[in-house]
Formats: sequence, structure tokens, C-alpha cells
Amino acid sequence: MGMRAVGNQAMRTIWRVSFAAVWLAIPAMARAAVVEDNFELRRASDLVSLCTADAAEPLGTPALNFCQGFVTGSFRVLFDMQAAIPNPVICMPVPSPARNDAITAFSLWAKAASARLASPPEDALFAFLMAQYPCPKPFR
Repeated sequence: MGMRAVGNQAMRTIWRVSFAAVWLAIPAMARAAVVEDNFELRRASDLVSLCTADAAEPLGTPALNFCQGFVTGSFRVLFDMQAAIPNPVICMPVPSPARNDAITAFSLWAKAASARLASPPEDALFAFLMAQYPCPKPFR
């Protein structure tokens, strides 16, 4: 085997190892570890971090529980407030989606635009619900 063939083989091996390393790192980059500051819920990105936590992480189970409690509580407050207005803006389908399915959909929706991640979590959740489950426009 000539020097050029050895060099080409070495480059292919380096590229394969590099590709494999990047490929294996993608899931870790997509799901950052939850930190205690996320529980302050300053931005929607904090809520998304809690809602997409890995239960195997040290803060994973508390994060998922906090997410579910926050989303459920916010959802109920929004619907109680909406009951007081003549033309609601959010109309849930019957049957309603499963809680975890809705939380996953919210997380994907929020990650799709950095402006959404920067907004307050309750505002982002309300915007998601309005976008995902709009009510028909009333006739005038």
C-alpha cells in the first residue's frame, strides 16, 4: 500500500470517528441538563427545560413534576378566566389531548422560535394554546 493510500485510509477513519462523535453528541446537546435556576421560570426556555428533562437526571423527576403542575395549573386558570368572557379564544377538542402529548407539542412549538423561548412561560403557554386550539370566529 502506498503512502497516499495510507493517508486516505487515515483520513477516512478520522472522518468516521468524528462523524460518530458528533452523531452521539446530538441527543445530549438537544436536551441540556436541568439546573436549579430553571425552577425560577424566568423564561419559557426554563419551562421547556423542565418539561423535556430526562427522568434519570438528578433533577429530572422533580423537573417533570414541576412542569406538569405548572402547565396544569396555568391551563385551569386560563380556562376559568376565559369562562368570564363572551367570545373565548381557546377551544379544546373533545376529547382533549393527553397532558403529556400537549406538553410535548408545547415544547416543540416553543423550540421552533427563539422569541417564544425568551417570553414569560405563562405567555408562551397561552400563545401556544391560542395557536394550537383556536376557537371559530363568531359571526357578526
